[in-house]
Order: sequence, then structure tokens, then C-alpha cells
Amino acid sequence: GATTFPMAGDPSPLMSYTDCKRGMQVYPKEGRVVIFYSLHPELQTQGGTDEASWHAGCDVLKGTKWAANFWITMKGVHPKDGGEQKKVVQEEREHVI
Repeated sequence: GATTFPMAGDPSPLMSYTDCKRGMQVYPKEGRVVIFYSLHPELQTQGGTDEASWHAGCDVLKGTKWAANFWITMKGVHPKDGGEQKKVVQEEREHVI
């Protein structure tokens, strides 16, 4: 039941999240948590995603794995009204169409 970070240490194109041997794996241990940043420190305000933070859950082979998300937003990363964020999302949609 590891959490795998397939892009960590492996910048080659990601073809599947099902390969639990690629990149870095963090195995669950009772009482422990995994904390990671999803944005590049120098690009936080521009939404610079850190591809090494892309992750997936591998199959649980024994027992039960519990997961809970707790999202933390750093000050100044997201505008209060979301206006700039909405603009970026709209621009991305226009490029997809």
C-alpha cells in the first residue's frame, strides 16, 4: 500500500501511474504521515507545479490503508477573490478546445 511518486528522480515521460516500482515509494507505517509540496518554491505564485509531487496509491497487499488529505495554502499563493486563478483556468480551457 505504498504511496508512489513516479516522477521523483525520473524525469522521463510518465505513461502510467500503475508502475509502483518507478520513482520513489513511501510505505505506510502507523502514526506517520507523508507531507510534500506540490509547487516549486520559486514559482508558487505562478502555479509552478512540481512534477515530482505527482503521486498515486499502490495496491494494499496486507491490512488496511487509511488516507486523509489536509490542504495547506501558503500566503500569497492564491488571490483572495480567485480572479487571477479563474483567468488562468479559462485560458487553459480555451487552449484545450
